[in-house]
Amino acid sequence: MSLARLSINLKLLFLSALPLLLLVLFLSREGENLYSIQKNSYQTKVIVELAVTLESIAHQHALERGLTAGFLGYNGTKGKGRVLEQRKKSDQSVNDLEDFFNTRQSDLKNINIEANVDKLTNLLDQKKLVRAKVEQLTSDHNAFDYYSSVNKKTIDTIDLLIEFVGDNTLHGELNRMVEMVRLKELAGQIRGALNEVYSKGTATVDAYTRIYTLIKDFDKTLELLINNRKFHTKQALTELSKTPTFTQINTIQNDFLNQSNQLNNVPRHMSEKWFALATQRVEAINTIIYQQKLYILNESQQIFDQSRRYLIIGSIIMLAVISALITLSYCIALNISSRIRNINNQLTHSINNNDLTIKVDDDGNDEVTHIAKGINRYISW
Repeated sequence: MSLARLSINLKLLFLSALPLLLLVLFLSREGENLYSIQKNSYQTKVIVELAVTLESIAHQHALERGLTAGFLGYNGTKGKGRVLEQRKKSDQSVNDLEDFFNTRQSDLKNINIEANVDKLTNLLDQKKLVRAKVEQLTSDHNAFDYYSSVNKKTIDTIDLLIEFVGDNTLHGELNRMVEMVRLKELAGQIRGALNEVYSKGTATVDAYTRIYTLIKDFDKTLELLINNRKFHTKQALTELSKTPTFTQINTIQNDFLNQSNQLNNVPRHMSEKWFALATQRVEAINTIIYQQKLYILNESQQIFDQSRRYLIIGSIIMLAVISALITLSYCIALNISSRIRNINNQLTHSINNNDLTIKVDDDGNDEVTHIAKGINRYISW
């Protein structure tokens, strides 16, 4: 098709539509990027909330493990009420996780943690049997290892979740939180293991070896956190390690480790003092973890809010730019075609009526104006 056969309006339409289309495509791509950022930030927010929910399961079951160890150490004569009360809190933490999955299922479709969650759920399903054996004081209850397995699987699931966090700052802070959860888990295991030993007044070589390993792992983890990592609550953890509670706990632990040749004569009177101090340490670490959780939740919410603002503002700007360009293109095309139409109408009227006194509008300084002035000069001649 020859371009000469096309109308001026159509030519102007093609001329303005092509760059406008390219601009729309470019802005659409930028809009997709903004939407992707907003979507990723929302996913990060969901991951953080799920990690916090899982951490609560680890915390509550660690408390149940410690109280159960004391109950067993006293052969069921003490601590049953506290164990039963703690069981309610542990079960509530599991209910909270189930509610989270039920209400946020669509938000988790891109987070591949089903296998880990299924394993954790299967472990939690065994809890009734373990609890029943604890109440019956059977020798095969295996409660300590069971609760430790639950907590390990919970922490492993949180670890897996972190891999889906794209923000580097939150990724690092979540890693530190998991390390502190591991630190608290070690503190809880030490509390439960020593509590059982003090309650019985005796310890086996295997129990001594396990406690020795747990204490060394705790000290190593604490040292790594304080000396080699940067995170929001590092100062709080450093100050906690210097408190009287930590000092007393270290003394009790060292006294136990130093009596490796007297494992049949463990002081039973230390049970209540030890459990109280060890619980203070666990709660102190948990307080710092709680501060870390609040910081991470706040940061994830701010990132989400910021990305949402960027998406809204970006969308408004893109719509404004596109609207302005469409309006400008339309006005330019309308101006040119209108002026050409007026010249054509005036010349047609002049020819049809043999009127050589007519003068076409030649205001302006563009090419159409030059044509109009040329026509006026020709008519005057």
